[in-house]
Amino acid sequence: MMTIPRIICVIALGGMGWRVPKKFEVLFNDLPVVRDRVPPTQLPPSWKPPDRTPGLQGSEGISYRLNREQSGRSAFTLIVPPGPQILKVRYPADPLKYWGSEPTVKWQFAYVLTPARSWTVFGGLNVTIHVPEDWNVACSPEMTREGSVFKGSFVKPPADAIALTLQAPKGDYDQFAASAGALWYSTIVGAAILCWWGGRIRGRANARIEKETGRKRNVWPAALGLSLFAGIMVFSMGILAEFGPRQTLPRSQANFSQYDINWTRNKAILVTIIVVPIAFTICQYMAVNIHREAIDEWNWKKRPGRI
Repeated sequence: MMTIPRIICVIALGGMGWRVPKKFEVLFNDLPVVRDRVPPTQLPPSWKPPDRTPGLQGSEGISYRLNREQSGRSAFTLIVPPGPQILKVRYPADPLKYWGSEPTVKWQFAYVLTPARSWTVFGGLNVTIHVPEDWNVACSPEMTREGSVFKGSFVKPPADAIALTLQAPKGDYDQFAASAGALWYSTIVGAAILCWWGGRIRGRANARIEKETGRKRNVWPAALGLSLFAGIMVFSMGILAEFGPRQTLPRSQANFSQYDINWTRNKAILVTIIVVPIAFTICQYMAVNIHREAIDEWNWKKRPGRI
């Protein structure tokens, strides 16, 4: 009497969460198979995903860590009759997002192959991976890339896992960022020049009013107003210099978190706090000195014997 083997299959799902999704599909000879989730404690340690995914363009690998909410398990039992059989498993899995410090985020994904090493017979592995066009992609183990498709054929498990790192291209971000940064620095220099020039004009105007009416006017209100205007210019250009170039990045790929927003705002505020008193000092100093020079010149011309 022939015994029909019963096989229990357990699949680790990266990026799925603890709940098995409705789109998780198991077909055995095109017939649906009932499945269930299992806790991670029932999985061998060797079935864990890799610690790192490959670095892009030859750089160091990137840490790959799934937390409790990003790792699910599903199990199902098969009664396998003699002869060739076809098992199909389909499910969606979100890649892991790695923020890093670059303008665009990196995406990571790993598919564990370790269980196949314990199989009595391994009939080969054909892999086809579709990736976004023109993206930077690193794949381990190495496969042949043709446009947006990676392909590989292996007679035995090539590694413990197939690991991917993907990143959208930056486009013209670097050029825009350099131009925006230069514009911001130019604005800071321009603010100083504006206060220097404005202080001179205010000093001459106050000297003329004093000569015509005999009344002295304070310089500090004009210096304060001009320095605050300079601060607003510097703050606005600082925000634009940081956020403007990001608009050139592909939608939803910008490495743009709440931390970045807070840091950019605080940096612009800090620079503004430094610029405003310096601008006020420049304007006040120039106005007072030009006023004094104008009054001295006027008094000198009034001396006896001067025409």
